[in-house]
Amino acid sequence: MKYDLKYFILRTNALIIYREAIKFTYKIKDINVRSETQIYIRTEFDLNRGEENRKRIEYILGSSRKKLNDFKETYLMAN
Repeated sequence: MKYDLKYFILRTNALIIYREAIKFTYKIKDINVRSETQIYIRTEFDLNRGEENRKRIEYILGSSRKKLNDFKETYLMAN
């Protein structure tokens, strides 16, 4: 993959989503559920680490953002 501005923007977006997801898990009171959720998030990001197709990366980031927002809504409604 060519390392240009678009690459660094996508990388930054991935890191922002990852950090936001991990940070949100600290609101989960049950330590086991929190740990499992963090492991799940890390695994999902690791699975896509080697992706080089930009359209695919943009799709993954979009779906990750949607999953995070859905998780936040569900968690906040439950508590």
